[in-house]
Amino acid sequence: MENKITDKELASFVRVGQKIADMNGYIPPEAWKGVYMPTVPTVPIEPAVCRPIHGIPHVLLEDRHDDFYNGYCFAGSYQRWPENPDDTIKRVFETQIGGLTLEQATFLRRFTLRPGDECSMKPGTTWDVPNLQVSSLYFCLAKGTPRRGKFYPMHDLPDYTLNHHRLFADHLRAYLLRREWMVLHDGIRLDGVARASQGRWFCTSDTFIPSNSWEVSTIYGETYGEEFRTLDAALEFTRKQHTHWIIFDDNGQFVTSNAD
Repeated sequence: MENKITDKELASFVRVGQKIADMNGYIPPEAWKGVYMPTVPTVPIEPAVCRPIHGIPHVLLEDRHDDFYNGYCFAGSYQRWPENPDDTIKRVFETQIGGLTLEQATFLRRFTLRPGDECSMKPGTTWDVPNLQVSSLYFCLAKGTPRRGKFYPMHDLPDYTLNHHRLFADHLRAYLLRREWMVLHDGIRLDGVARASQGRWFCTSDTFIPSNSWEVSTIYGETYGEEFRTLDAALEFTRKQHTHWIIFDDNGQFVTSNAD
């Protein structure tokens, strides 16, 4: 039998919802888990705290075990009403991390993740998210010593790191590779000419790059290159090639190339 809500139940629900709306963004855990998470997409803000240690890019992780997550992850929080992302990042630094002074928070990109969808990094597994999430990833630099968490190399995360945070770490690394290329080669001129499928990395030879910008949509798929589940696999592939190959992400952004 189809579930139906009576007018009385709906009116009661609206009254409670209005009370919650007056609580300045605080939602009782029971309401959050029972009503909002199963029905409304959430917006996690993921301020990844990054720093070079002995010349190697590291990211701050904490070992989390609760009703929602079980493993190593970035500090982060759902964006609350009436916060903007900067407010949420500030709250995360103050209430979750502690001991750090934020110097820079650069927005990188958004990810749409659903429970039950296949994890692009590990065949046969699904994303370890508790609900539909539209996550915003930020590359953050900060001074000080965190009161919680520990820095780990981005390319060598702990075994029990949440799989969607492994994906985030790959995109942090891609951001750094892009910056390095821009400095060494006076910019990037190939954004948008190719792209990977969602959550993956696409490698293509420069011989497939068209001169006509209206042809860019054809540079996609196995005909024109190779697609990989992880950034490491894509980097390893391009290193082995004897001609000029390029890596693109699933937004069509140029990441790096094996060219000098």
